Amino acid sequence: MVKQSRGSIINVASFVSFMGCTVPQDAYTASKGGMLSLTKSFAVQYGKYGIRCNAICPGPIETPLLRMLWTSEEARNLRLNRIPLGRFGEMNDIVYMALYLASDESSWTTGAWLVVDGGITSHYF
Repeated sequence: MVKQSRGSIINVASFVSFMGCTVPQDAYTASKGGMLSLTKSFAVQYGKYGIRCNAICPGPIETPLLRMLWTSEEARNLRLNRIPLGRFGEMNDIVYMALYLASDESSWTTGAWLVVDGGITSHYF
C-alpha cells in the first residue's frame, strides 16, 4: 500500500466497544476497544502515504453462534427488542459497509468508527 500510495485498511471492532455488558466478556470487549484505538493510530501514521484506516463496529449479526446463545424464544426476543430497526443484522449489512470503505467513494474517510448495529447503541431503556 505504501509503494502504491493508496489503500484501505478495514478493521472489525464491535458495538460492545461503546457499551457495558452484563455478560462476562471483558477480554472480548477490551480487545475490540483496542481495535478502535489502533484504527485511529493507523489513520494518523499511514495517512501521509494515502492509506486510509477505518473500523466497522457490527451489532448483533444473526449467525449460528448467536442462535446457539438463545436458550428460548423469550431470550431471543429480549435481545431483539433492544434493536430499534427490529431485526438482527445480516452478513451483507457488514459486507456492504466494507465494500464502501474499500472503494474510492470513501476516499476522504479515515480514522472513522462506523457503527452498523440497527440502532442498538442508540437505544436507552
